[in-house]
Amino acid sequence: VTGVQTCALPISIAECQRLLSAAIETLPARLRIVLHAYYHGGQTMRAIGEHLGISEGRVSQIHARALRLLRGYFVLRGFTSSIDFAIPTRALEVRL
Repeated sequence: VTGVQTCALPISIAECQRLLSAAIETLPARLRIVLHAYYHGGQTMRAIGEHLGISEGRVSQIHARALRLLRGYFVLRGFTSSIDFAIPTRALEVRL
């Protein structure tokens, strides 16, 4: 694709966390809560659902939407695929 930059070199975990933290801040609050509880809090989707008063399936949908939005955020910034910018689980351990 013309005009799209790719990330030729792997970026550090620290840089990944910085970029991801900025991206997460753009998400609606409920999506941030689910990501934080799941990745930082280590909670199951069932536990998150119980806390929020929604079903486990709805938590899964919210989680999937958050990941789609994060991927879109990075695509808009020139990362062309998850290969260019894979979001390692450790990178999701950012302070929200």
